[in-house]
Amino acid sequence: MACEVVCKPAAVRAMADNVALFPGATLPNSMRLIRPSDWEGKELPQRIWIVDEWVPALRATMLSGPGGAGKSLLSQQLATHVALGLPFHGVGVRQQRALYLTCEDDMPELHRRQAAICASLGVRMADLNSELYLISRVGQLHSALIGYHPDGQIETSPLYREIENICKDKAIFFVVLDNVSHLLPGGKNDDALVLTFLNALEALARSICGSVLFLAHPSKAGSQYSGVMGWENHVRSRMYITRPKAEDGGADPSLRILSREKSNYATVGDEIRLRWQEGAFRPYDDAAIWSESLEGASKAGRENEIFLACLGKAAKERRALSHSPHAGNYAPKVMAAMPSAKGLSLTALKAAMERLLHLEDIIADQPLWQGQDRKFVRGIALAGRLRDGSPDLAQPIENACGMVPSDVCGAVAGRFVPDNSQPIENACGTVAGGLLQGSARVSAEGKPPKGGLSLPLSPDQHSDDDWLDWPDGGYHDG
Repeated sequence: MACEVVCKPAAVRAMADNVALFPGATLPNSMRLIRPSDWEGKELPQRIWIVDEWVPALRATMLSGPGGAGKSLLSQQLATHVALGLPFHGVGVRQQRALYLTCEDDMPELHRRQAAICASLGVRMADLNSELYLISRVGQLHSALIGYHPDGQIETSPLYREIENICKDKAIFFVVLDNVSHLLPGGKNDDALVLTFLNALEALARSICGSVLFLAHPSKAGSQYSGVMGWENHVRSRMYITRPKAEDGGADPSLRILSREKSNYATVGDEIRLRWQEGAFRPYDDAAIWSESLEGASKAGRENEIFLACLGKAAKERRALSHSPHAGNYAPKVMAAMPSAKGLSLTALKAAMERLLHLEDIIADQPLWQGQDRKFVRGIALAGRLRDGSPDLAQPIENACGMVPSDVCGAVAGRFVPDNSQPIENACGTVAGGLLQGSARVSAEGKPPKGGLSLPLSPDQHSDDDWLDWPDGGYHDG
């Protein structure tokens, strides 16, 4: 489909790069004949994901959930992850420029929400420069994307075409539309209209060579979507967010479960557990509290502090402690006899050690200091301590900027760093709240972003015999 606005050269290039990743994404002839014999000997095309096994490229994905579950927050946060190329709660993403359009939240709310999302990721608003765009249509009429023409035919609306043109002008490849009640008003029970609406979103995904995520509400009857069965039957990818039931840990109102309810391209039933905290969703396993109650949280925090104090005291005394229960210097057993343990039981110290290992505040089996035989004594180390182990020199990394020196003992993402005095360039997506250089974009050497999924191929890397003619449209036979 031809771009109806004058696309900027940079956007044209970016769009061409993305189109090269998807042979056949836009077809000038809907009745193009395909001969399977032409595929003889050719490599199978790779399935492309925007969010690995959750949001496929070139398709429309539905996200539904009850009111107040956090669909809007989750989708704006997902758009932020995609825009920055940061993993989404442990799931790989493909870095793409993103657009979030809402018909229910105004700009001040989007601002507050974005600030909380950025704070949760340890990034600045400036890191999203030209990577994420927001649109609020609160209070605006004519938000339908399709409708009936007076002659009875269904057609796309001016808003639909405007969204398409914006994406092409800005080289946006991931679009979030919030939500169906506004985008298809009064049509959720019209099977023909629902089918055409979903096809229109699929066409939009292909037209921009990206992906569309749209939000929907469930029905009062308990179904995960509202309207005709077409919402379930015609989509190829559907997610659902809800508060867990009491037996799943629902005593904490901040908990959420994001589940993959339908996928024609991946297994169903997978879940991502989230915790709402300070205005954003954080991974459930990264929560500082181990118990669901405030009393339990305070108790666990105190036990963690005592364990760390004992570990620090043992380091000053040059006593290496082990995480192995079979070792003579098993940390909880040694600590239970230390005055610094303040009478904490062996069981409590063991639980604190497991929590701290899980949170990567401590790292097991690390070289601590050189013994008399010049070999390193190994044991539990605080994440971020220098290998020297000296109390004065053993300072944690708090404000590392971009590069982290490799003489850090297992300080980044739990990885042991070889003694080669080389900087770590891909240790993790953020260090003390700052994006590593190139974490949201591919580097000059062609390394993938921190999201874990590679960026689109450039035209000179594309090996297909077909050629692209952009923006006048189409994918043509060469």
